[in-house]
Amino acid sequence: MIDISGVVNRLVLSPEEVKSYARYVLDTLGGRYMELWEKKVDNGLHQTKGTYKSGMKAEYIDDFNMAFILDGKGIGKLGLMIEQGCTPFDIKDGFKQSSKVKHNKAGGWYLNIPLRFATAQAIAESAVFANKMPKPVENIVRKMGKDDYVKESQLPVEFQIKGVRKEINSGGQSIPEYQHKSSIYVGLQHSTKPGHGGYMTFRTAGENSDKNSWIHKGFEAHNFMGKALEDLTGEFPQLIDQAEKEFLSNRE
Repeated sequence: MIDISGVVNRLVLSPEEVKSYARYVLDTLGGRYMELWEKKVDNGLHQTKGTYKSGMKAEYIDDFNMAFILDGKGIGKLGLMIEQGCTPFDIKDGFKQSSKVKHNKAGGWYLNIPLRFATAQAIAESAVFANKMPKPVENIVRKMGKDDYVKESQLPVEFQIKGVRKEINSGGQSIPEYQHKSSIYVGLQHSTKPGHGGYMTFRTAGENSDKNSWIHKGFEAHNFMGKALEDLTGEFPQLIDQAEKEFLSNRE
């Protein structure tokens, strides 16, 4: 809550001018808060920052109140989990709700997950990329036909290593280490489909997947919104002064 009564009394503002001045204050503080908030996100996140920022918004409730919102709907739920923190969770629970889920003859569900890879030269800061391809792997994929894919025997030995998700001990949960069944580069192919172009692999998740094969370690609470508010509070005097000057300039 910001008390503007001192300025209102000093300038003898009419009811309409009070609303106008309040708007100047909200515009000034709100704009600066969004700048600080976005800067915190840019400095604190990499691949997930685009997803987080897609849920950021500010709304006027009325002439005297403004709300800053981190939307937790759809893909924006990830941003909320990053902001507030969350314990380890099984990603399959989300996959199961997908509209693209299929079912086998026994009735069990499964979902094919496309994992996009950036080229060796790219800055893979988008959440759409699972990883960057090392140059030797990229060279192999580039030479392949459009319907072919990378086999384990084609990879240099150092890239045949199976990935390992380390043991997780967080939020009172203890989840054992899990070794993946193949190198992340096995199955890589160059897709030229419109809207789905690029380098990718496909992994299947489903009812028959290993219990701990799709566990996410969770997130520590980043509290970007709270940290931005702390910074804004320190700037209040000059920002309020700025709002008053702009209001008086336009009042003349």
